[in-house]
Amino acid sequence: EEKIIRVVENVSPAVVSIVITKEIEEYWFSPFEEIPLQRKIEKKEIEITEIPIDFKFTSPLKIGDRNIEVRYLQIFLKKQGRKIYPRKLITGYFDRFTLKAVCRFQLKEGILSLPIDRKLCGYVGLATYTKINEMLDRMR
Repeated sequence: EEKIIRVVENVSPAVVSIVITKEIEEYWFSPFEEIPLQRKIEKKEIEITEIPIDFKFTSPLKIGDRNIEVRYLQIFLKKQGRKIYPRKLITGYFDRFTLKAVCRFQLKEGILSLPIDRKLCGYVGLATYTKINEMLDRMR
């Protein structure tokens, strides 16, 4: 993860402009001591709204995962429309809404059929990410 450490001497946090990064650490030092008076960690997410043109899904994704690939999956699902992903949340966290959206996608694309196997429904394995990669190639 990208990380920037900024050292500022006796400056109010309001005066310091914040650089948009994944994590910013700010330290304020007393002019008479080498010990930080205050330490503040602020997390900011850089908004990612598109899947890079050269990106391919290559590993399984499941509920509880939190990473950039989940974010790309959610972007893909959002583009499939409200019937697939009504919540349209792009968080990078594979939650129950993402699971349900993947399951809807799998049924729509014939990756799964009724009756639904609960172990496979919503799990992004080889068949699912291969289909997503094919569709991404056609969309580009």
